[in-house]
Amino acid sequence: MKKIYLKENTIANVLNKRLLPQFLFKSVKAHETSLGDNSMFPSGGDYPFDYTLLKVRFGEVCDAIEKLGLESLDEDYLMSELSNALKMCRDMELPIRDTLEKICENAVNRLFAIPEEMLNLKCKLVDKIKFKNAIRLKPESDDKITYTFDDVNDIELFDKAVEKRRFIDSLIQGAAYTYSKILGLYIEDIDRINRDLIPLYMKIIAINDYLLFTKKEEMSDEKPMQGSYVEVHLGGVGERTTIKAQGIIFPLLLQETIKGLFELFSAHGLPSNKDKAMFVVKKADFVLAEPWDLRFGVTLWNKIFGRVEDTNMIPYMFTSLIKQPNEEFSASVKEILSNTNRGNEIIDQLMKNAEYDNGYQQFTNRINAKNIDKSLIKDSYFTGAETNGYEIDSDESEGDVIEEGEDADVMGQYEAEPQKPIEYYQQLVQSATVDNIDFLEGNVNGVTEDLIVTINGEIMPRQMILLMAQSVKIRISEEERVPMLQIHIILNEGIQRLGLAPKIYTKLIYEFGAIYSGEGRRINKEHIAKVYAKLAQNPNIYVYHDDMCYMAMLRQKE
Repeated sequence: MKKIYLKENTIANVLNKRLLPQFLFKSVKAHETSLGDNSMFPSGGDYPFDYTLLKVRFGEVCDAIEKLGLESLDEDYLMSELSNALKMCRDMELPIRDTLEKICENAVNRLFAIPEEMLNLKCKLVDKIKFKNAIRLKPESDDKITYTFDDVNDIELFDKAVEKRRFIDSLIQGAAYTYSKILGLYIEDIDRINRDLIPLYMKIIAINDYLLFTKKEEMSDEKPMQGSYVEVHLGGVGERTTIKAQGIIFPLLLQETIKGLFELFSAHGLPSNKDKAMFVVKKADFVLAEPWDLRFGVTLWNKIFGRVEDTNMIPYMFTSLIKQPNEEFSASVKEILSNTNRGNEIIDQLMKNAEYDNGYQQFTNRINAKNIDKSLIKDSYFTGAETNGYEIDSDESEGDVIEEGEDADVMGQYEAEPQKPIEYYQQLVQSATVDNIDFLEGNVNGVTEDLIVTINGEIMPRQMILLMAQSVKIRISEEERVPMLQIHIILNEGIQRLGLAPKIYTKLIYEFGAIYSGEGRRINKEHIAKVYAKLAQNPNIYVYHDDMCYMAMLRQKE
């Protein structure tokens, strides 16, 4: 590791003339930050990459606070201004909290179009943050983690996995901050109810961002300095994942909700083994890292994903990047951050893959394989936040609201808990044939529709078969796209391995003409391959597959 010989006062002209506060400069000079001397950082520049990142972001923060035209940038003065602005903001928000919570949910849905039936968002504006689970202030000590390594190589692999997770955590902070500042997502809705709120939000954000760089954090177990908090409860098979976010004001609530989504996506970057995933999380996810993750994360995110305009593609691109093996991920990120031709090709390919297969993604089922319970918890560091006394009200009894209509009774049966023993459904599945399987229309959720499966006229409850379909246009050449039905199916464990999936797929092809399974959507790739191999045995069905997808379609009669 090469030594760094720098003095901040000799390089004041780098990027801008603003000097980093000494506590930041000393830490970044020694790489004593949340990312350390990261192997993903490019080398060979005039100055260390982490130092340059910090200077870029500090310049943006200084620009923002200078636009406020405040009397002073003295720390005590700014803390007083922040405290007064927060009190004014919360007084304004108090009578309209319910509306602001809905605006927060709508903003997130506009950003990423996550299917409602697979994700339950609970956004709450609160008086004071109270943690339902103990927060991890520092990395878990080795004596508290019950994991035994196989050998020395295994230890090195874990070191790489922790370094990767630390980098992903910083990206998550950057993504949450970046997208929560897109005013177009919510400015009209908020201006309709109070036009004074947006300018106040901008003031609070600017002061808090500046204090993040100039005021040394003073966090402890008794004083964690949290202005928001999120829990991600991973759903089981056929269940919706729940994201519960708290925030003391709207901007922090929105930022924390977005962070919760990216925490959900980030499970794709963890080891598939639950014990290994838990080890990585306990070593990499801790609150003391968050101020540094915020300082680095915004610029890192913009360097990697800044040119992606369609935010609906972001979950797919982010997931595709982070699910790469450790070494490949590290190499890809380094190329992108170095702004090489190869790095640009990597981003272009991520965009093409997302565009090629953009639509619905079954996060819940894939993440369920990595379910680490409530360990995916991120909390937002906030300089001026009060920190005690509030707990989210329990909403566990709430159910999905179904619009009244001609399908209401059918959907009621479909959603209901199975009233019959599993053996009954097993016998029903064993008697299933392509001819006695049928589909009823269910809820339409954006571009995705529930299909209710019936066998011999008997409705299969959602807990037995969760089947969704989405019409997508698949590009088969530069000029031609053909419509196909992208299928998302989850079978209850009790009725798996009974030969039902090939029969359902066959009936779908007979009904709709063609079906499609993209590479990014195949949860159990080995099983899907077997299903399509079974379909290929049917003389009436043509099956095509490559590294990107499986397609099956009804053969045209000669």
